[in-house]
This record gives sequence, C-alpha cells and structure tokens, in this order.
Amino acid sequence: MPPHPHQTMSGRGCRAGRMALGARAALAVGLCCALWPAGVDATERVSVSVGDAEHGRIEGSVQMPRRGPGYQRLSVVARRGTGYGTQMLVDLVERVARGLRDAPGHAAAPLRVGNLSLRDGGEMRWSHSHRSGRDVDLVFYVLDRRGEPLSLDGFVHFDADGVGAWRGRRVRFDVPRNWRLVRALLTDTLAPVQHLFVAEPLRRQLLDHARALGEPEWLLQRARVVLSEPAHAGTHDDHLHVRIYCGLRDVAHGCVDTGPRWSWVPDFGRAAAPDIDRDVAALGEPDVSTRRRAAERLGGTAREARRAFDALVYAAAHDDDAQVRHIALGALARGERPGTVAAVLRVAAQ
Repeated sequence: MPPHPHQTMSGRGCRAGRMALGARAALAVGLCCALWPAGVDATERVSVSVGDAEHGRIEGSVQMPRRGPGYQRLSVVARRGTGYGTQMLVDLVERVARGLRDAPGHAAAPLRVGNLSLRDGGEMRWSHSHRSGRDVDLVFYVLDRRGEPLSLDGFVHFDADGVGAWRGRRVRFDVPRNWRLVRALLTDTLAPVQHLFVAEPLRRQLLDHARALGEPEWLLQRARVVLSEPAHAGTHDDHLHVRIYCGLRDVAHGCVDTGPRWSWVPDFGRAAAPDIDRDVAALGEPDVSTRRRAAERLGGTAREARRAFDALVYAAAHDDDAQVRHIALGALARGERPGTVAAVLRVAAQ
C-alpha cells in the first residue's frame, strides 16, 4: 500500500528543507512540516473529527480492523476504502462488540460493520454524511427461518413486520440482539451517541421489546429520542446508522455538532468556548507552559477569528520557545486559511 500523503514528509525531510532555505523561507516549509515534527511518526498524530458530519473531514484517521472480538467488517468496506473513522468511533464499536460477544446468540454471529468514512473523510458516493469520521453503519442482527443467528456479509431490507430475504432465504430481524446493541450504544459513557437512524417499524419493535423487558424509564426515554428514522436519508431498514457527538479534542480542532443536543450529553462546544482576548494576552506571558496552552486553545478558533489568527502568526514567527512555534504553526496549517504562509513570512520579516 502506498504511504499516506501525511506520511510522505518525514522529520528528516523537514529538517533538510529548512537547512536548504533561508530563515524566512524556512517558515513556509515549517507550515508544511508543523503537523509532523521531527522524530514523530504520522501514525502517532491526534485522531480528530473536523467540521460537521455532512461537510467535514478526519485528521489522523484510524482504520477499523477487519475483525476483532465480537465483530467483523463487511468485505465491501475494504473494496470501497470506507473503513476509517476517528479513534473515538473505532474504540466505541470495538468496546460495544466486545461487551456483547458473550450474550446469547452473539458468539455465533458477530456484529458486522459496514461503512465508516474514507481515509481522510470528505464526500463519498455511498452516503450523504459519513464525512468526518463520526458515523458508522452496523448491520442488523438477523435470524434464519429456524430462529438461529445468521451472520451476513451484506445488508438485508426488512419490511414492517421485520421480515426480509437473503439470497432467496427468508430471514427475520432479531429484536432481542438488536436491542442489546442499541442499549450498549446508548449507555456508553466514552463516546456519547447523537443518532441511531433506523426505519420506524423496526424502531417500534425495539421500543416495544425494551418496555416488555422492564427497562428503566430513563433508558426508554433515551431510546425514544435517539432512535429515529431520518427525514432526508432513506428509511434505514437494512442497517443501524450510528453517529457520535464531537469529543472535547474534536471541538478544539474545529468539529461541529449539528442537530439536537441531548440533555445527558456534555456540551463540549460550550465547555471549550474560547476566551480569545485571554489567550492572546497569555501568549505574551513569560511562563512558557502558559504560552503553549494558549496557543493550543487559539488553534481551535484561528480559522474563524482574525484576532486568534494574527496572534498565532506572530507566535509562529517570533516566540522564543520552539514548542510554542510548533503549536502555532500546526494550528495555522490545520486551519487552511488563505494567505497563511504569506502572513507568517511578512511578520517574520518585521
């Protein structure tokens, strides 16, 4: 497999580029190298979602393994190259599958995992969303005509009664196992789920089953709002579409949640809301750790806020601490704001 574009500029290449150029031009090379500093492999970079689910991308994507405890990817995922997500999403799928594998029927037919995102996110032909590494399609658990768990390497469309067909064989929507999956997703505390998209008739079957089990009211209420049939994205009668919220680190890198914010989920966007004036002032403090933290916080607002952008440009060009300069350059490179290189070179010449 050819190297990822983010891995083609090694630390050695960055150092050579700087040595071959004057100090001012070296700053431009620094913008290209900022995200991949000398001695750090690109695979060790932070894994974050940037933008929203329908217009975003992934930085530091993680590939969902072909198989693991309690799960297996669909074979079509490898052909399409749609097996990538943020570390947070991949960890969620692995954690849920591992927790379910010993439940009745799960060992015989593991969870099958469909599309996540392309390697860098962005638009893909099979989905309107799935662009920022926070969406994954999970194949419904099914039963054969004898009521035995069946593992399928593909999707089955179910009618309002939960009946479908797979290669000429009648199959049925496995309500108990699918509810266990939904329950595990709804109660995961490390990757809060925003949406579980599913066809309305299947949603009703899941809720009816949960009530019959005597599930607690708080869980039933959570399931009622998170389980839904999307208005503009098909009926979802052949898979469960999972979307998670932006995590705190995602928000710092420009991740944007759209749609509802459930009452039990922390609003990382509000919690991380920047005080730009405070952080700009902190870049002038003598304590280097204070300046480093300020540069990191300003990185989440540099694309939209001119004051944050200008402060990072100055820090990239003039700060005495190499780590502060690196953080500022990395934030500017991630922001992809037009004129960034010219601005750094102009300030460096002052």
